[in-house]
Amino acid sequence: HSEVRYVLADARGGTLRIVAAAAKELPSTEDQDEPRRTEIAAWLKQQLAGRRKGRTETLVGLDRASLELLHLTLPPARDDELPELVRNQAMRESALVSDDSLLDFVPLDTESGERVATAMALSHAEYDKIVATCQEAGITPKRLLVRPYATASLLARRPSLDGPPCLLVNRFAVDADLTVVADGRVTFWRTVRLPSGGEEDAVTDALTAEISRTLMIAQNQVGTAPVQRIVLLGSNVEHQGLVNRIVEQLSLEAVVVDPF
Repeated sequence: HSEVRYVLADARGGTLRIVAAAAKELPSTEDQDEPRRTEIAAWLKQQLAGRRKGRTETLVGLDRASLELLHLTLPPARDDELPELVRNQAMRESALVSDDSLLDFVPLDTESGERVATAMALSHAEYDKIVATCQEAGITPKRLLVRPYATASLLARRPSLDGPPCLLVNRFAVDADLTVVADGRVTFWRTVRLPSGGEEDAVTDALTAEISRTLMIAQNQVGTAPVQRIVLLGSNVEHQGLVNRIVEQLSLEAVVVDPF
């Protein structure tokens, strides 16, 4: 609702070459989906003009605001029984999940024998908006990705970051994804709002507090080993203040990773 980003890449022979990447700030208006969609589509179409060669696979990253997120505890069940169990449980726990919702889930292992899953539901109306925006821009979405999981998969591809559980911090214009990753899997995530129009120090203070809160919530809900490292996506220049604050206040190692 506040920003659109894209990355155009060429993937051949096991390598990925970034062709173009850009972001556009969107006006902060409410209840104007149609003009916003038209603006996004027109900008993407202009950006991609002359840069695409042949068929393009389009991946769309979904933010927290687009999804209904549920942490479900299920009875012991076989893997092939989980889809139906997850949908039934999700519909019981949330009035926003219906028969026509697009639903996916990630199962988590437990020692008790219970099945635990993180489920994500997208309404068909929201899906139709995404498809319409893409079609207006001249592209067709092949896959919808949940943003924190896509980010975690980038982390998993870096052997140097393999190790004890970490908290992955991905900051955007008005919010930030906080994702706990353990043994290469997402065990907990939340998206937090950031102060708007304030000084950078205020944003840093707020984000440090939310990181601390996330560590406590994740430990209580998931029961994983304690997070031992904070991984920040971005550059050293933009995150230096946050790195210092994490080390001073949380006594944890903070590492900055440039996704490019």
